[in-house]
Amino acid sequence: MSDKEAQIPRADENNYISSIQWSNQGDKLVTSAYDNIARVWNLEGKLQGLLNAESSLIISSWNKSDTLIASGGDETNVLVWNPNQIQNREPLYTFNQPGQIIDIAWQNDKQLAAASQSDIYLWSTEITT
Repeated sequence: MSDKEAQIPRADENNYISSIQWSNQGDKLVTSAYDNIARVWNLEGKLQGLLNAESSLIISSWNKSDTLIASGGDETNVLVWNPNQIQNREPLYTFNQPGQIIDIAWQNDKQLAAASQSDIYLWSTEITT
């Protein structure tokens, strides 16, 4: 089995793809899956990056310049990661948000909103001093 095939979710109930989104440039896709992994693919179907979460991922969303992806799901954290670092499977930022994350939207490259079942939280990746 190739590395690419090893990263494609198998067709069983624990590995369903829950979301798919084009990058803003239209040259990549990000998928979220119930196997706890978000994956970035190029147009040729080659794996470009991935993030391992602690539980099922429901949604992933690109920032405006396609330099960051925010993912969320059952673990009640918003995970922000660099899609260009396939070897680094750890998030750059982890925002603790109560409840299951059901949607994420970026305002720009640094600010995002994440929705739980009944709450919306605003987050920023800007570091202020």
